[in-house]
Amino acid sequence: MYDEQKVLRQLKAALRLRTLQCEKAELKWRHALQQLCLIEQLLQTETVRYHRALTQYQQFIGHGVVLNPAMQEQRLLALAAARTAVVTRQRAVDIARKLFQEAKAGLIKAKVADDVTDKALQHVAVEVAHQVQTKELTDIFDAQSRQGGCLGV
Repeated sequence: MYDEQKVLRQLKAALRLRTLQCEKAELKWRHALQQLCLIEQLLQTETVRYHRALTQYQQFIGHGVVLNPAMQEQRLLALAAARTAVVTRQRAVDIARKLFQEAKAGLIKAKVADDVTDKALQHVAVEVAHQVQTKELTDIFDAQSRQGGCLGV
């Protein structure tokens, strides 16, 4: 009986720990989600900027505007820099997505562990309650038998 009560106390402590771990994992997941959204917005901004520069360059070329070599080089360098910024942002988005997926997996793992611990706690609590009831009934029966009372409960 005392072993079961000890297990029950340990499971309650484990459940509190699992709940804290679950909350921590949820905070990490929310932070990763916010970071991912922010980085995706930055990628979108860089992509728009790149496409705007590319469109302007194509319009100049399409209209037959001839630029001097220095202007042509400046335009191409600006396009290359814009493209590099887009690629850099895309890498940052990929990393943020990976961190988000890891946080999501950690949250799922924490929730499963919390649920398993909770179910074990409920099972042990039912068993302890059943043992307490059985012991009380046995004590009542023993007391009535010693007093010469009825043999039924």
